[in-house]
Amino acid sequence: MPTAIAAKRLDPGPSDDQIAHCLDEGSFEEAIALCKQRLGRDGDDAAAHHFAAIALRGLGQAQLALDLHAKAIQIAPHTAAYLFHLGETFMALHLTSDALGCYEAAQQLAPEDVEMALARARCQYRASDPGCLTSLENIIAAHPDHGTAHRLYGTALLSLGQPDVARKAFQMARQINPNDGGALLQLVKTSGPDQWDLVNAWLEEALAALEPDRLVYFAKAELEDRRGNYALAYASFKRGNELEAQRGAYDATANERAVDEVEALFSEDIAPAAEAAEGSPTPIFIVGLPRSGSTLCESILAAHSQVEDLGEIGEIQNAVRRLKTVPQASPADALEHLQQSYLAAAPVRASTAPFVVDKYLANYFYIGHIVHAFPHARILHVHRDPKAVAWSIYRLCFGAGEVSYAYAPDDILRFHQTFRRLMQFWQSRFGDRIVHLSYDELVANPGKEIPHLIARLGLPWEESCLSPERVSRMVTTASKDQVTRAIYQNSSEAWRNYEPFAGEWLEKLPDRDWLNANTTIP
Repeated sequence: MPTAIAAKRLDPGPSDDQIAHCLDEGSFEEAIALCKQRLGRDGDDAAAHHFAAIALRGLGQAQLALDLHAKAIQIAPHTAAYLFHLGETFMALHLTSDALGCYEAAQQLAPEDVEMALARARCQYRASDPGCLTSLENIIAAHPDHGTAHRLYGTALLSLGQPDVARKAFQMARQINPNDGGALLQLVKTSGPDQWDLVNAWLEEALAALEPDRLVYFAKAELEDRRGNYALAYASFKRGNELEAQRGAYDATANERAVDEVEALFSEDIAPAAEAAEGSPTPIFIVGLPRSGSTLCESILAAHSQVEDLGEIGEIQNAVRRLKTVPQASPADALEHLQQSYLAAAPVRASTAPFVVDKYLANYFYIGHIVHAFPHARILHVHRDPKAVAWSIYRLCFGAGEVSYAYAPDDILRFHQTFRRLMQFWQSRFGDRIVHLSYDELVANPGKEIPHLIARLGLPWEESCLSPERVSRMVTTASKDQVTRAIYQNSSEAWRNYEPFAGEWLEKLPDRDWLNANTTIP
């Protein structure tokens, strides 16, 4: 009878190709099971750690994936693919500075790999670095038939307020790949009525493909919305979301359990951390749900001379994760560690302004940590008519898995309920530290609301804040079209066009004053 060691030698376990096939098919749990088999035979199997990390990221557990990435790189430090995928996981966590370092290291190891060069350029774009244009121009010069490079180049140009040049890039991307849903979606958004028939012909061609990209459905929906054909638009929005919802990335029960835990953690008083060292910037955290008007508020603050905009960085989330690695830290030590970890992060450390804006919206989950770790930080919660928010989330084509609850009405409703519950808890505990701002009131009366906002955040008044559209910066969020023009009203009423089709689930959301239901806003 063969020994156990001999049996392992005879059966090497699942191959790299088997695991990679599971990842390609989106069978992430199966991939993890195969990786566990491999690791049971050899705990130093770098590839198994690497594949398991990718699978965890696919399941929306990017934080857990970091340790497995680190293990793979520790075993095989000069493997470009391992560094590249660590960068992808950092991107999933909105840690663009860390991601950029990984992409640059990977590109040095594999300088001819166009996908690694493209990932670096995409990271630069996400970090609002105009240098991404040069990176993309270099890629296009070396690979003129790379459609994705042309599409991303157009997206960067659009973010810099150059729609006419951007449209040419999108046309080139579509010419290279007629079924490129991302290019078609941008062509819809940059086309006038005189071009709609041509764009529609392109869309119909792409929809006739064997397995149309889900973005093609969103492009078709956007075009029909602009034409006023709301029934056809809704059908396409629904189909595009259904395709993404099939991935099953959102776990409502896990989200609710996490809220239970954070409420229990901060149900009693905790002594705050000491003040940050003199010269450290004062953070202004903008929190809330996507599509609530946060980008407009970010632009208003970015127009102030004493404020530097850091964009959407996940450094608080990452700093909280690091606390788990600090053995037996007292509450005071943990808070100091959290504060120093955040202030040492590259985007914060590089700032020379007295105030920095961090618009990572998911920081609403960490308001308790922020309150205790940063005694003088400002927390700005931007809210908007829930029906307008929910519809805007549903109709917007987020990146695959980017907003895991966005693709099914029941998930949107359940997520909003949990979010509302947590915000009311924070208000009951730390209401004096949170500034609440209604987007609807802001756009209805900016001349009154903007000065009031600036004063409540403790900033001196500057007239430039009244004209956020004049701020010269690269806006990379989904709201880039809105914030490049003057403040306007009525966007919160757009959902009413879809009331005959989506009203049944939208009406389950609360009224605009949901935050006032059980709390008093200062």
